[in-house]
Amino acid sequence: MKPATTRFFDVPELVAHLTKYLDHPGITKLMRTSRRMHDLCIPAQYRQIQPGRFFYDRTTDSIQSLAKNVHRVREMLIWRHGIVYYTNCVIAFLDLLATQHAITTTVNSQPALSRPAWLAPPDFHICKVVPIPPMTMLTKLNFFFGQQGEFEECPYYLPSYRDPKAIITQLCWLVSSNPHLLDLKLQGFIIKDDRDVRLLTRAISGLQRLQSLYVFFYQWEDWAGPWTSNVGIDLFFACPPTLRTWTVMTSELYEDDIDVFTDEYIQLPPGTLQSWERSDEESELTAATRRRQEPLLNLKTLTLGALGEETTEKDLRLVFQHCPNITTLDMPPLPFRTSDIRRLAQDIAQYCTKLSDLTFHSFGDGAGVAGELLTLILEALSPQQVTRFNCDHLPLFSVQGLGSGIKAGFIFRRHSSTLHTISLSGCQNIDSRAIQSILVGCALTELRSLDLRALFFDPEEADREITERYWETTFPGLLSLKNETTGRPGYLQLLDGLTKLTLLDGSVSATTEEAKATIGMMEVPTTTRFFETPELVAHVTHYVDYKKIAKLMRTSRRMHTLCTPAHYFNIMTDFELGRNPNVLRTPSLAQALARNVHHVRHLNLRRLSSYWDPKAIITQVCWIMDLNPHLQNLELCKVDIKDQRDICILATSLLKLKGLQRCILEFYHWEMRTLAQGLGRAIFFSCRSSLQHLTISSMDDDYSCYADLAENYNISTGDPVGLEEERRRMWSDYLAGARESFATIDRSFSRISRSLRHLGEGFFKDVGALSESYGPLNPPLRRVRQPEQFAQEIVRCCPKLRDLTNSGFYDKNVPVQELLVRTMRALPPQQLRTFHNDGIGSFAIRDLNNAGGLFRRHSTTLQNVTLTCCRNFDSKAIQLVLVECGALEELYVQWASDSLFSINLEDAVEFPWASTRMRTSHLAIAIPDEPFHHLANDSVLFYNRPSPTSLSETETQQLTSLEALYRQIGELTELCTLKLLAIFFGPQGNRPKAEFFNVDTNPFPGMLNLESRRTSRPSYLHHLGGLTKLETLTVSVRATTPETKVTIGMMKVAWMDHHWPALQKIRFFNKKEKIIDPFLWLRQQREMGKVPKLNLCRW
Repeated sequence: MKPATTRFFDVPELVAHLTKYLDHPGITKLMRTSRRMHDLCIPAQYRQIQPGRFFYDRTTDSIQSLAKNVHRVREMLIWRHGIVYYTNCVIAFLDLLATQHAITTTVNSQPALSRPAWLAPPDFHICKVVPIPPMTMLTKLNFFFGQQGEFEECPYYLPSYRDPKAIITQLCWLVSSNPHLLDLKLQGFIIKDDRDVRLLTRAISGLQRLQSLYVFFYQWEDWAGPWTSNVGIDLFFACPPTLRTWTVMTSELYEDDIDVFTDEYIQLPPGTLQSWERSDEESELTAATRRRQEPLLNLKTLTLGALGEETTEKDLRLVFQHCPNITTLDMPPLPFRTSDIRRLAQDIAQYCTKLSDLTFHSFGDGAGVAGELLTLILEALSPQQVTRFNCDHLPLFSVQGLGSGIKAGFIFRRHSSTLHTISLSGCQNIDSRAIQSILVGCALTELRSLDLRALFFDPEEADREITERYWETTFPGLLSLKNETTGRPGYLQLLDGLTKLTLLDGSVSATTEEAKATIGMMEVPTTTRFFETPELVAHVTHYVDYKKIAKLMRTSRRMHTLCTPAHYFNIMTDFELGRNPNVLRTPSLAQALARNVHHVRHLNLRRLSSYWDPKAIITQVCWIMDLNPHLQNLELCKVDIKDQRDICILATSLLKLKGLQRCILEFYHWEMRTLAQGLGRAIFFSCRSSLQHLTISSMDDDYSCYADLAENYNISTGDPVGLEEERRRMWSDYLAGARESFATIDRSFSRISRSLRHLGEGFFKDVGALSESYGPLNPPLRRVRQPEQFAQEIVRCCPKLRDLTNSGFYDKNVPVQELLVRTMRALPPQQLRTFHNDGIGSFAIRDLNNAGGLFRRHSTTLQNVTLTCCRNFDSKAIQLVLVECGALEELYVQWASDSLFSINLEDAVEFPWASTRMRTSHLAIAIPDEPFHHLANDSVLFYNRPSPTSLSETETQQLTSLEALYRQIGELTELCTLKLLAIFFGPQGNRPKAEFFNVDTNPFPGMLNLESRRTSRPSYLHHLGGLTKLETLTVSVRATTPETKVTIGMMKVAWMDHHWPALQKIRFFNKKEKIIDPFLWLRQQREMGKVPKLNLCRW
């Protein structure tokens, strides 16, 4: 009898069914096993495609392979570049058919397809266009218009990419040519006028089997005409009766999104034909699309997100009358105000009797009306029917006739046995009594998520909350068990019925004073069962230090047995005094290691200080590598490389480590000539395809340290006799290794010093294996002849690059710094995560006019940005980083005497900053020198004026800008490190004056002052009260400037102690300056309490 694995492939239907769940690489591997497997799996290989994968390299073979199998395609995800190129390929195919009378194709059984008159004409072929037969058997289509960017960098770019009108005709032609579509998703395209709407509704009306429709479009000029207000209604009545899910949503198009559009598209008003468009009569668009009359009996989910101002109550009623079986309703803001909203809600409940999920989560005018309507629908539906009521982000509104208190909560009690999700906001009828009624009526035995928040208030003044920081408080007695001995109250046992609880959040902190005193082992009984699970012990003890494991082993024989593998898991052998632990320091410890050597997984070796023969050491290291072919992590530090023999020995051992994942190599090289003969290239090509992290660094040796070397390791360099044959054999092994694909490599080179500059520009071109790499890149170059072409070559070879780094701060390597900027420009949009351009000196890129645009292209992915050296990164570029990079966590704008990188004060406060997750910020703020330093002879600085302080118009204006800056910084609640530099510019905007060049002594006016009614002095310290996680505050924030000497006192220091509890380092004083009494008190408070100690001086 045949085994099951053999019989499986004898059933083609079973193979076709299961291969749907394999990814493309897995199917490709199966196809390569045999000709029969190729025939069985090829339908699955082309069932679901992204045309961009075939178009990207523009090779004729890849596109022709798609052309031969288009009849197998059922599901397609296509972007704007892809649909433009695909349409031109199909037109080329139809033109070819028209010119040839007899032609044999693989798709001769497909129905004939003609070009409609309204279709945009084909583009000029600025790239190679290969004829492709049309796809007519699609069942699922997902189109995404995509974000704007440097569109011409796409290798298959064609001009109609810039014309949204041409794209919508291409999209509608693709939809119309696939009448078997079941799932259609169209996202991000633009509707400009009535012609676009008619094309779209006509295409969708021809899909008689459609089951799911998702449409998201942008409005041109905020609803260009009355016709656009009915797009959602028109699309609803164009859908077939088979529809099950219907979602139509819209949004406004911003000016930044139209930069790449053609001038003709932008300038012509809606309704005006473009130069290539034919009239409605010529295009056969005069007939209106037939509206469906029968109801959508299969529709279950209805999301109304495109109701314009012209939509009436009659239109809304008509929609609900045609979907009697929907269960999920997502309501948008309603543009109209009905005279009897209660009657409308009752009618909707009668039309749609099976509604069980009511949702609203949008914004805009009419949101309150939608919330009121949803609440009344809940009241009108049959009892015990609704399972989910979700109304988030609603403005304040009131439901007429609903009342408040228990009466308002009664509408939820009518569904108490079915409701499993309730989310309330905005409704003023739902007060404390109403919430009580909901809790009393709805059982919580199935509770899975519990978010309890304690908001303490003043009983005499109920509207005044004592604390809003609910996460730092807890409910008294909630996390304690009742204790009969002490009589302490405890209520944790009352929650033992919540057996399905998966999330507990809110005011349940275990770090409050009460929780620290009450929570113990009784509250956490699972810890007693920990040591009953040996696997759990083995896993956790790897994270316990050596001394604690040794103490555990002494407690009992059983614990000794459990912890022995962890005790020898990581071994340190070091004979230097003070090093601990060292398992070879006594003969008995060495014998114990010999008995447990099979437990060793991590080995840390150091040489003897009395033994220094680099030639012998490298052979011993390579021998250990050969004995451990399963090595996954290899780190060799300060290894001496003298000649080609050392390179060959090391490369041979590396080549045998087939499972190596992480490799860090730090070399001392004897002479530059050895590297010139291929050290870096030899090491790289000796690593296997399992590699994920590779770091190579090297430095020149100091000959003075070789006085104690062995006699045979002298200063003269020469290759041993007979090495040439060994070298030739090794290079053949390198070539074999180079043919492997580095599919999982995470890091090509994270740090390569100047000594590896001999790799040259051709390195990335030669290393084709990096085509699947992603991660940090630090190019090892000293001279670049064609930086722009080289940057594009790097991106082509390494398309998944996410981090660009230059860590050679003390190396004035301008070519590398410029190459990083150009590589950033060449990367695809929204890919870069880290841009670290550090160094010394300065340079400018001539053809980089809009440096800020580089960061806009990666605004949603950039997390770490370091800017220095490149003069293109001016104030406006830094402003764009702050305003548009919403994922930013670390920002370093490095200021130095030879590179004045800073952001002007007016640019810093012009727009709100996008990121709220920033943890580290190093910023230099350029402040106009007037009025704080250039004063008239009879003027007095504002902080020395008698109270109440009066300010001039110029001072008021500048202090207003500074206050906006402090407020902006105070909103960065995740900030841990803040480095602020004040740079004062001259009256004409010239460079900093000599007397104000030292940023350590420049003040930020009013920053460290609290508001006082007596003095009326400018004070903005209270804006920084949200920085509760701040640990480091440095540079131009001093307590010894002329202003702070006058303003800082005990009240300000007490404020800092309360609002900045995590503060550890702050440069308020130099080492030579005397610390004043308030700060001595602050330091003493920190030393006495359980908070981090505070360093007030320069460290």
